[in-house]
This record gives sequence, C-alpha cells and structure tokens, in this order.
Amino acid sequence: MDGKKRGIVSADVYFKLFNSWDGIREYSSLSSIPDGPVIGENAQLIKFQSSATVYLLDEENGRVVKRGITSASVFNKYNFDWSKITVLADSLKNAFPDGSLLDK
Repeated sequence: MDGKKRGIVSADVYFKLFNSWDGIREYSSLSSIPDGPVIGENAQLIKFQSSATVYLLDEENGRVVKRGITSASVFNKYNFDWSKITVLADSLKNAFPDGSLLDK
C-alpha cells in the first residue's frame, strides 16, 4: 500500500478488511520494499449513508484518518472485502479527518 509493505497487528484486524488469506503476496525478498506504518486496531472499511465513497480508517502521523478509496478497481486491487464495509450515519463524517487517498 502506497508503495510500502505494511504489517497488520493481528488476524482479527486482518479479517476486518479481508475475507481470506488469498490476498497475501509472497516475495523471495522484501528488502527492496520500504516499510510503511503498521495497520493497527483502528483499521476498518466504512462509508457514510448518503455517499458511495468507501474509506479505509487508517493511521497517518499518529492519528486516525479516513482514506477515500477512489474506485472499485482500487478497492479490488487491495483485495478488500465488500461485505466488511460498515455504513455510518452522515453526522459522523466529520468525526474522522481526511487522510491521503488510496488511488493506486
């Protein structure tokens, strides 16, 4: 994600985003891929009632942010699970600051 490898803190967090282990890619060496931040306990797929945009709740610079996923193809590229999206009330949209977009 974002050109970096990111650890996931637990199987519970993994299965908040993905349906199976099928999306894990194996590499003979990971040394050429820079480390990114760990995907932590706050990670979740969300959307708001009146919007089609899906967000990844993620952490950037020590704070929880919502990262807009720009298309279904980007969502599918990461092998996220459509059935794991939690729909939130529109009134909560400003509860999470915007983070960088997931657009690749």
